[in-house]
Parts: sequence; C-alpha cells; structure tokens
Amino acid sequence: MSLSGTGNSTDSSDNGEDPLVPEGVLGGIEDIREENTASGEDIKSVLKF
Repeated sequence: MSLSGTGNSTDSSDNGEDPLVPEGVLGGIEDIREENTASGEDIKSVLKF
C-alpha cells in the first residue's frame, strides 16, 4: 500500500512498485530490532507522571 497521499486506491504492490514508507517508520523498526526502545519508566519520567 502506498502512503504517498495520491488518493489512488490501487495498491502499489499490485503494479510491481515497492510500497512507500515514511523514513521515521523504518527508523522505528530498526530501533525495535536492535532493542533500542524506551522503558515504561523512561516514558513516565519524560511525561512527568
């Protein structure tokens, strides 16, 4: 599925193109893979719960 915002309902994988994914999503996936994520306590301290 394309996230390009063209309004075209055709899935990009149907026409042989790679799907477009925002760069931040790819970075987040890499962080999860490398277990470089915040703990619940880290998040609470930033949000000051």
